[in-house]
Order: sequence, then C-alpha cells, then structure tokens
Amino acid sequence: MAESSDERPTSPPRKSGAPAPDYSESGVDRSLIRWMLSLSPTERLLVIQQQVNAVQEMKEQIDSD
Repeated sequence: MAESSDERPTSPPRKSGAPAPDYSESGVDRSLIRWMLSLSPTERLLVIQQQVNAVQEMKEQIDSD
C-alpha cells in the first residue's frame, strides 16, 4: 500500500504508561479536553452555562457604556 503525499504524518507511538503531552502539534490544549471529559455531563453543562453567563454580562457592560 503506497502512502499518498497529502496524508498528515502521525506522531511516534508513546511508551506504555507515558502521559500524553498537554499540547498537540497543532496547539490544541489536551489538558482542557481531559479536564472536561473528567466531568459528568451535568457538570459539563454547568461549566458551559457559566461561560455563557459571563459572556452575556460582558456584553451587557459593553452595551451600557
């Protein structure tokens, strides 16, 4: 099977038990993904709702200025 030139190179395999790096090669913060996945679905919704509320408050402050 021949590799095509447009395939992205894969990272070398990690040693068993070695922790994954916190950032991917493309800059994705994996620690945030692991943290969010450690929460229950209800806890995830609460975190997201808190973020929505914070953005709404900031928008209201900007609009009132």
